[in-house]
Amino acid sequence: MGGVVEKRVFMRRMWKRALGVALAIFVASSSMNLTALASEESPSTAESTVQLSETDDGSESSSDVLENQSDSENMESGESSQSGDSYTGDESDAFQNTTTDEVTDDTNSENSSDTSPENNQADTEISNSDNQSEGSEAENNQDSFNENSADSDAQSENSYETNDEGAGAEAAVMPAEDNPAEDAEAPMTVQSVTETEEIDSLNAQLRNGVNTTDWNYETLNGSFVRITGYKGTDTDVTIPSQIGSYEVQEIGANAFSKSNFVSVTIPGTVKIIRSGAFNGSTALTNVTWEEVVDSKDTQSIDEYVFNGCSSLENVTLSEGLTSIGYRSFRECDSLVDVLLPNSIKTIGAEAFSGCDNLETVNYPTHLDSCGGSVFGACNKLTDFVVPDGVTKLAKNVFSGSNISNVTMPSTLEIIGEGAFQHDQALESIELPAGIKIIEDYAFHDTASLSAIKFNDGIEEIRYRAFRDCTALTEVALPDGLKTLGVEVFQNCSNLEKINYPLSLTEAGGGIFSGAIKLKEMTVPEGITKVADNVFKNSSIKTFHLPSTLETIGKSSFENDTELESIEIPEGVTLVDEYAFCGCTGMTQI
Repeated sequence: MGGVVEKRVFMRRMWKRALGVALAIFVASSSMNLTALASEESPSTAESTVQLSETDDGSESSSDVLENQSDSENMESGESSQSGDSYTGDESDAFQNTTTDEVTDDTNSENSSDTSPENNQADTEISNSDNQSEGSEAENNQDSFNENSADSDAQSENSYETNDEGAGAEAAVMPAEDNPAEDAEAPMTVQSVTETEEIDSLNAQLRNGVNTTDWNYETLNGSFVRITGYKGTDTDVTIPSQIGSYEVQEIGANAFSKSNFVSVTIPGTVKIIRSGAFNGSTALTNVTWEEVVDSKDTQSIDEYVFNGCSSLENVTLSEGLTSIGYRSFRECDSLVDVLLPNSIKTIGAEAFSGCDNLETVNYPTHLDSCGGSVFGACNKLTDFVVPDGVTKLAKNVFSGSNISNVTMPSTLEIIGEGAFQHDQALESIELPAGIKIIEDYAFHDTASLSAIKFNDGIEEIRYRAFRDCTALTEVALPDGLKTLGVEVFQNCSNLEKINYPLSLTEAGGGIFSGAIKLKEMTVPEGITKVADNVFKNSSIKTFHLPSTLETIGKSSFENDTELESIEIPEGVTLVDEYAFCGCTGMTQI
């Protein structure tokens, strides 16, 4: 009887352990039915499940599980019952040699002898034995659960990582709560959708009269759609704003490159049109981008989006648009008029270059910066009006253009960096009264500029602002000017006359270097100091210095090789270092 008691205790222990292992596998992979396991599976079936979790490759197909279960059942039907009063070896070996038939035989034996004193005594012994072992059994089950849970987590993670490598259609997938990447910033996930595939609730629907099965698209982060292509035959196309439950927010790179579209309407839900989306679509004549759905949203056009759309005549852009990319409308030869939204802040280099027939473009009030030659080779675009309210002319905005006439508002305070650089058509310009600063390279290499009128309020002209303006012959600087940057008038080879501002206190070197026709300079009365570097590297032969002069600044005449003689006023008390260094032609002071 002791063997029966010990065997029943062992069987209970093994059942509990099998339940613990099954629960661990269920939590890790969500691929097993705990209720079916508890009510239907025999110890041998549980054995197959335990063996499954110990496989080398970390993943098992459902067909392998069924095969193991079938083998176990065949073994059960063929084995003879063993009556052993005791068991030997470790518990796992004994567990593997125990069959469902043995459990059934033990149960029948118990039912047939319930009334005997021996069986009553045995039941009492079993009950006591069970009670004595429950505490340690619970601890063993918990330890087994924790160990097997850790193994199962590792197994599930391996299965997740190898799922794309063909581990099997039924391979386990890591549950979201066990995903180690949850704490890290998740990268954007992209899933393509073809005509025969669906993602969640993505079903073919009609939106704005367009069948969404005509579109190739991707979901991004499981929250919105990027259109990647068109499979329909229409040439007048309306892009849907929604596919299934997902909002269309992007048009992918090269999505409609070299398409036969004639007109296209883009919904306001779209926030970005990626590189080359309509590149080379030579039949395209009309583009309408509807207003943004949410006023807080912004939109952008990447590089080359409409590049080479030679038939494009009309473009309507949303007020939410903030940036236009590099060469985005390059060589759109049929464009005549373009209305840019005031929301635009940046325009990329050569955005409208080579638009041969472009005549009119407005200036966006929020424009801050441009790449070079935005309107390069737009030969018919000659006039531009900058609207009231604009305080700074954007960087490079007219660089490389053929604009000859610009009307500026009274609100303008700054001419931005390179704003007119390489403009070959600008011949003259009058700066508004509010201008205070002319930034670096503002008029650099404006080769046709022969006349410029400054206002009295200007205070600073920065680095190389008028360098290589070879048509300039005479410049009248305002007396309020305080700073002249390095090489401001360098290589102005025809400059013959320029004045010295009364308020000038700071000057960079080489301001007049290369101005080979500038031979005479008068420093006006009232000046007490010749600014540092002001005539450095010049070719001026004659200087007239005022009686009020007290200081000749550092390097103020350095390397002026044309200077032969100079009369220093009696009031001068300091000739600073390097003041006349390198003046190799000087013979008399």
